[in-house]
Order: sequence, then C-alpha cells, then structure tokens
Amino acid sequence: MHKEPLLKPWKTKVPILINKRIVVFLIMLFIAFAFYWNYPRLLFLMPNNNSVDVIQILAGNRNSFIILSDGSLWGWGDNSHGQLGDGTTINRYEPVHILNDVIYVASGLSHTIAIKADNTLWAWGNNRQGQLGDGTRIDRHVPVLVKNDIAMISLSLLSYVVTIDGSLYVLGHNSDIAQQIIYRRVMENVLDVSAGGNFQLVLKKDNSLWSWGSNHVGQLGDGTQVSRSYINPTFIMNNVIQISAGSSHAMAVDADGRLWGWGGYESFGRMRTFGVVGDGTREARLYPVEIMDNIVTVSIRNNQTFAIRENGSLWSWGAGTTRSLGYRWRSNRPRFVAHNIEKISSGSVHTIATRSDGSIWMWGQNGNGQLGVNSSIERSWAINITSNIINATNRKD
Repeated sequence: MHKEPLLKPWKTKVPILINKRIVVFLIMLFIAFAFYWNYPRLLFLMPNNNSVDVIQILAGNRNSFIILSDGSLWGWGDNSHGQLGDGTTINRYEPVHILNDVIYVASGLSHTIAIKADNTLWAWGNNRQGQLGDGTRIDRHVPVLVKNDIAMISLSLLSYVVTIDGSLYVLGHNSDIAQQIIYRRVMENVLDVSAGGNFQLVLKKDNSLWSWGSNHVGQLGDGTQVSRSYINPTFIMNNVIQISAGSSHAMAVDADGRLWGWGGYESFGRMRTFGVVGDGTREARLYPVEIMDNIVTVSIRNNQTFAIRENGSLWSWGAGTTRSLGYRWRSNRPRFVAHNIEKISSGSVHTIATRSDGSIWMWGQNGNGQLGVNSSIERSWAINITSNIINATNRKD
C-alpha cells in the first residue's frame, strides 16, 4: 500500500507564512516602540481654549515662576529655602502669589531675585553666601528690598546685577573674589549678563561678548582652557544680541540670527559634550561654532538647550533628563520638538513654554511639584497648565 510521505512542519507552506507574518509584526512593533520612546513628544500638543497674557516664564532649579501681564509674580515647586517667597519652606504643587509690579525674575540654586517696574531689586531664599545682597547671611522667606536702579539680573550660586547705568555688580562671595559678603562692581557698559555653573557671560553695550571663570572644558570660548578672573575677562566675539550660559557650555545669538555654541561637559575626567554644544559631535569646543540659523530665542539650564526659530518651531538638544528635552533620549544635534512656540525656559529637570495661542505648557520631572499640576507625577508629554494659572489668579481675587 502506497503511503503519502509525511511533511515535516517546518517544510509546510502555512507555518512558513505564519512565521513571516510574526517576523513582520515583531519588526513593526519594534519600530512603533522606538518611535514612541524617541520621537518628540510635544508634536501632539492639543488645541487650547484658555489663554493667559504673560510677560516672562522661568523654569528654575526644581521650581517655576511666571509674570503675568498685570505684573503679578507667581511661583511653585521647590521651596526648601523659602525661594518661593510665600513666607514658608513648604513645597508648592500649585501656583502661589509672590509679588506685584514685577517686570523680571531670575532664580539661582536656591534663591530668587526680582526687579519691579520702579527698578527696585527684591530678593528671597537661601542667603548662606550673602547672595541676596541685603548684607546678611540670613535666609529670607519673603521678598526683601535690596537695591535701587537695577536693569538686569542673573543668578547661579551668587547673584549678578546690572544697574541702569550699565555697571555690573556681584552679590555674595566666592573664592575668586573674597571670603566676605560683597556688593562689588566688576564691569561697566554692560547690557546683559548670564551666570553659568562656574563661569559668567557678559554682553556689553557695543554687542561684544566677554567671559570669566572656570574654563576646563572651554566654556569661556576663547580657544583655551585657561581660567580667568573677573579682573581679567576674556573676549569671545562681536555682534551678539542674546546670551545664555549652562553648567559648562554657552550659547550666543548674533544680529543675523545665527546661534553659536561652545564648551562641553566633563564626565569621569574626560572632556565630552554628550551633545550639549549641538554640533553633532561629542567633543568639547574651545571656541564658538555655528549651530543653527534664524534663531530668535535660546535658553540653557544645566546641560540642556532649547532654541526657537523665526517660524515658531522649537528645537532642543543636550544631556538633559529623559523627560525634559521633549523626547526620550539625549541628542548631540538640534531636534524638532513643537510648532507655534513663543517663549521657552529650560529648567534643571523640567521645561516651560508658551504657545502663540496664549497657552502655557510644561513637561519633565515633577518631584517637587515644579509642573504646577497639584501632583508629583513626572510628565513625558507636555501638559497644559493654563487653567491652573487662571484658577490661582481667581483664588487670589
């Protein structure tokens, strides 16, 4: 009796077809997973029905601040040293009112300083280094009047203030100056200042850019690794209109809208950038290199950078946290994040932005309530906090 030969399972057509389908499915699943985790999350910002008129937004060191068009200053997040100025040291998970008639605010590691419309300077928070400028080392949990005739401020561990006449002063003390509380003039004809982690950028009224401080990864931008004192600042470049300093890298926008970056990020004793400069390499840059064009705004905090182009598109790069850049992984070159962005502020572990429709969005880590959503849940996706701001102002009224 003739018997048909048995076909082995792996030689049948049906299992082969099934195997191919499984392989294709797994490949598509992998692509979808990679797309989900690594694609810019802020592309999917939802339409907004609320709007707020904003003068300034500020993402600080695990806290956030906003100045509304009526001059009211609001803050939320980390308040361990009283840096929210509400009279307590309790972290706030929703916006609290701080001051009125404010036109500018800056935050340091654990202190805050604001300028009012009458150019008076008000300070609060940590004062162990005398960085509040009130002549004491006493922490302040509510704003105290410090100086008059102030035009611009920038904070890190210490405080740097520019007076109306263009004089730059430093508040506090460090090893570069003297182990005493000071209010010392360090430069004249200053237009703007940006304090980095261990160095300073100064934009003068003739649009020349200068720097001093630590230079171990080229953050002074003068082509060397020689650190400088404020007594002997180094020249970087001309034709600059905007500056921003991070932990150990810096950015400048020139009058033609070109963005320049330099510096790096030292890890385990090696000079690497982890993308902080944004030129597509992992090497530190000792002098300015061109990164992008058509830039209107740049914002740095720590090791992450955000830039807004003339068309309102938002771009980011660097070694930020896995949630603060707007996508899952770090990047060593600019990556598109969102459209229709008007203002941006990069914090230590989170970010805040405003859109052209008047809405306010935040994303990133939230352990201290710095996202202002009455929780400590981190957000990989941007969350609209416009209604939170409106509700806070209504409670105040």
